[in-house]
Amino acid sequence: MNAGEREQQSGRSASSGWAKAIVPGLLVTLVSALFATAFIWPMTQADPHDIPMAVAGPEEQRAAIEQGIAAQKPDLFDLTEVADRDAAVEAIEQREVAGAVVVGDEGVEFLTASAAGPQIAQLLNQAAGGLEQKITQQREQAMNEAFETAKEHGATADELLMIQEQGRAQQEKSPVVVTDVVSGGENAFAANLTMLPALIGGMMGGALSMLMVKRPLRRIATIVTAAAGSGLMGAAILGPWFDLVPGDYWLHALALGAGALAISSVISGLGSLFGYAGMGIGVLAVLLIGTPWGGIMVASEFLPGGMASLGASMPTGTMVSLMKSLSYFPAAATGGQWGTLGLWILGGLTAIVIGAVVFAKRNASAEPASLEAPLTGDAGPRA
Repeated sequence: MNAGEREQQSGRSASSGWAKAIVPGLLVTLVSALFATAFIWPMTQADPHDIPMAVAGPEEQRAAIEQGIAAQKPDLFDLTEVADRDAAVEAIEQREVAGAVVVGDEGVEFLTASAAGPQIAQLLNQAAGGLEQKITQQREQAMNEAFETAKEHGATADELLMIQEQGRAQQEKSPVVVTDVVSGGENAFAANLTMLPALIGGMMGGALSMLMVKRPLRRIATIVTAAAGSGLMGAAILGPWFDLVPGDYWLHALALGAGALAISSVISGLGSLFGYAGMGIGVLAVLLIGTPWGGIMVASEFLPGGMASLGASMPTGTMVSLMKSLSYFPAAATGGQWGTLGLWILGGLTAIVIGAVVFAKRNASAEPASLEAPLTGDAGPRA
């Protein structure tokens, strides 16, 4: 090899070295853009609609309030009529509605539940403010009309003064009151983050079961152990240690453990069927779909219908709803959420077993077919 050829080869090696150094940086840029888009895009699509709300009160007054609320934004609330204030409070505590409006002789009362989510509570407060302004204007107009009518009919100065005093007394009394019947307290902001132990434990358990454990039965033991630990430690951190959420420790531990197992079994199950690519798909589905669409960043009522439905059915979205119910809404039905997590767990474990059988048959010529056969050939340790 002459000097010219050596110089060309040296130049190609240098170029290849620079390319290898640049490619990881470009990959990081692509991944960061993908994650940022996945989490920010739902916020840009946020448009509150069809928020379930109960309305109680006399028919005529109730109809006027419903019209006043609908005038602010026609599809903002999905109104349901209930018998009285007690029925409205019960509906909120059972999470059948997000809030309520109660009309009575003393005025209008908005019932909110900040524990269900500060975004919806803020919307209800804004609606209450808009309605209060409208009622105040109507009262002022009625007082002015009464004053002018009395004046035209020759009312005395004392009578006119009485009308003004009555009007001022009525104006001083707030026509709309807001009551937070299920308060999240100072830690209401953390309600959507209580599923973090399940999310982190589930993702790590699923990924490590694929990367470090190759035999399917032992892989199941890995994710079950990780889920149990995540549930017990997560509930301790959220409850006794930092006192972030009220409620029963063991119920929280069971819910977090079930959520972690649902996530890890899906990741490990997809990995068992499709190898490391399947594992990656599972991780990305949980991170890029389940987390931003599951009501964690933005309330489900703010997301488009399809996005909200899919996010709510994912393990992360189910966990957000379940943890809120266990912590703040003990009267709410939770069978649907437990059932959803159970289906994810069953599906993931079934995928692990199916993957074990498929790969065992493929490797039958090299090893005896059994559920203890490695799933990915010689890649990684044979734990």
